Amino acid sequence: MFAQSPDAFSYQAVARASNGELIANEAISFRISILQGTTDGISVYSETHTDSTNAYGLVSLQIGTGTTTDDFSAINWAGGPFFVKVEMDANGGINYELMGTSQLLSVPYALAAGELLVSKKGKLYKTYLKDDGTFAGLTHIEVEQPFNAVPTVTDVDGNIYETVKIGNQVWTTENLRTTKYNDGTDIPLVTGDTEWSNLDTSGYCWHMNDSTAYAQTYGALYNWYTVNTNKLCPDGWHVPADEEWTELTNYLNGLAGGRLKESGTIHWGNPNTDAINDSKFTGRPGGVRDHYGYYFHITLSGYWWCSTEYSDLNAFYRQLYYNSAEVFREYSNKKYGYSVRCIMD
Repeated sequence: MFAQSPDAFSYQAVARASNGELIANEAISFRISILQGTTDGISVYSETHTDSTNAYGLVSLQIGTGTTTDDFSAINWAGGPFFVKVEMDANGGINYELMGTSQLLSVPYALAAGELLVSKKGKLYKTYLKDDGTFAGLTHIEVEQPFNAVPTVTDVDGNIYETVKIGNQVWTTENLRTTKYNDGTDIPLVTGDTEWSNLDTSGYCWHMNDSTAYAQTYGALYNWYTVNTNKLCPDGWHVPADEEWTELTNYLNGLAGGRLKESGTIHWGNPNTDAINDSKFTGRPGGVRDHYGYYFHITLSGYWWCSTEYSDLNAFYRQLYYNSAEVFREYSNKKYGYSVRCIMD
């Protein structure tokens, strides 16, 4: 194993004045900040540089070697995404102006290799490296639980759901398929279109009323009145509020939809744009039952209720499409039947 040495990475820029002219053979100063999570996230590291441009206005920096009181080696590159924010003073002073913020993609992972975790016989070890970055050995570390091990959760029907920790949240990785509230009482199964459209109380269904074909893969569809009982998810869990969905998508940042969708086209329609599922959320397209009782969009779109009302008639939900890498925040009639994911209290 090898880690990047030195503990830094290169950055180049062409300096121009406000009128667009190159700033050639001049001393200019920079303030570089590493932001975590989003383009306006928390700064986990900041440093300054003063350097001279060449005849073409080009300046080259080593981020990680500037003037700072922060510890560059303390950045947890595995906790990304990270963004580099660049500010410049063309006169070489400290009156910095924002030049832009962009996401770091490849370089930090070479740095993160210096803290690679290795699982061996049920224990976790951390790589131990020589000063030149070459592998020297492993050292055992104590952790509260095995890496990536998140407990399963079981509903009152006995269905077992895998879970995953994403940021500070723990989510189920499957759509809910319980037919009972967490107090053991039955949720009304509503199959008729007219009966469904007349509901202003709890109800659930299976896509096309076919539990054999759809229950295990896509879960059940619940109207919002069922969500609003606060008894739908297992004890210790709840249907996420609008702001909890926002926290999830902000943490995953750009192309969050692709990071939430199950990859491939076994369950999603082609092309399933940018679906990589690196979050392990494994979003599947369970479709929708509308307020008239009609079924749509199985394999093409996934809809998940929020517990948050928009109005007397409507509530918020999140949507993933087969041909988009975005997460869409919308609201709709509470009579609609959508999928449900649970989040730990």
